[in-house]
Amino acid sequence: MMLEKFYTDDAYILDEHGNKSGPYKTRFGSGKTLTFLDEMLEIVVDTGYQIIRPLDDGSEMVFNVIAYDFQEKINRIPPQHILKIENAYEPHVETEPVRKNVDDFNVFQAEDNKVINIPDSLIELIERINASDCTLEEKEEAKSVIKKLLENPTVSAILKDAASGLLLLLD
Repeated sequence: MMLEKFYTDDAYILDEHGNKSGPYKTRFGSGKTLTFLDEMLEIVVDTGYQIIRPLDDGSEMVFNVIAYDFQEKINRIPPQHILKIENAYEPHVETEPVRKNVDDFNVFQAEDNKVINIPDSLIELIERINASDCTLEEKEEAKSVIKKLLENPTVSAILKDAASGLLLLLD
């Protein structure tokens, strides 16, 4: 299955009774969401469970599951368990959700002062589409959606020169 190659991190699940299962393959990123493909996850996860991420140095990071959702199969995307998580040792604190960085129209500053560079993110998305094992037709369809987004007058006005540069990558 084509999505499995993106699931490169191990995660263990600790239920409310302290029973540990796994490892399961997932992908930890900077976000607050973890996804497990349906056939990979043999148990039902609930809020109050914990996710344990082993680190290379032998230590572990622990996350609390604060929400759970299940997404049915959509076209070729298999069913997925979607967990909203937070660091168990740094509980969630309400922050201003997203602030526009007025100095650079291509950068957004999100909560926890994380910076998201839109053009860089789109370049990575295009590279992942090109590297995927999808058919040529599926790759072209995915890139046409990005192209349509970048050709939108509002998006183009916000991203300015970056939009035209990104469009060149799609041709």
